[in-house]
Amino acid sequence: MRRFFVPLLTSRVVSESYTELRFPWPGDLRRPLPGQFLSLGVNSSPPVFLRRPFSLSGFDGSRNEAAVMVLPRGPASEALCRLRPGEMLDIIGPRGFPFPYHHNTHDPRPIVLVGGGIGVGPLQFAAQYLLERHEPVVLLLGFREPAMIPALEFPQGARVRLACEKAPLPEGVHLGKVLDLAEDFFDREEPREVWTCGPPGMLHRLASLCLARGIACSVLMEEMMGCAVGACMGCAVPVNDGRGYLRACTEGPVFDAAIVDWEGLWT
Repeated sequence: MRRFFVPLLTSRVVSESYTELRFPWPGDLRRPLPGQFLSLGVNSSPPVFLRRPFSLSGFDGSRNEAAVMVLPRGPASEALCRLRPGEMLDIIGPRGFPFPYHHNTHDPRPIVLVGGGIGVGPLQFAAQYLLERHEPVVLLLGFREPAMIPALEFPQGARVRLACEKAPLPEGVHLGKVLDLAEDFFDREEPREVWTCGPPGMLHRLASLCLARGIACSVLMEEMMGCAVGACMGCAVPVNDGRGYLRACTEGPVFDAAIVDWEGLWT
């Protein structure tokens, strides 16, 4: 991890809700892993004093380029979405523990990636990473409205299914929740494990579904972060293994779903 300054390469609106920022990755900095995040400084008016965390949504090792997806929902994220190519990004990273990947050439079962909303970004990166290692990947993604479905090229080789809660729908998109897709898949096939990112309610229900079926599940918790270095405890996640709380920025952001105290998350 270190702080670096790089020019923005492209800023691309990929849906009504999301903008993808792509930028160079320093050649002497270790390759990021899926589930890790970057802390971006924001130069805006009025001033934004705290940095903002964003999970990596892609990495191209051949070009040494990385990407994040930004949902403009406040002064900081809106300022980032207004940046133009050539303007400088102030980045600290990569930070955090990634999804726990263990290559197993003898296990043909797929790794199932389940995402909702902004969780699409980090799972795009995860799918790309796994496919580069010749792993079977199933990508299940859910959205509230059709306009939120991003115009992305999903990683070639992954089995992809989309769900949306409102009609009218593009062809092939399931009307309903992404959890419908997950439950249907679990009824037909046995996954090796599940990686997920999305709204807390979705994560809770998916974690319960996996635990009831004995499926290992890792959750990427995109908590609000004040400092992103472990000092402020603003991103603390309650756990049930005797440790009380773990910080998403230093002990996460990826956690074993079985240790998260889901009820305590809302109290």
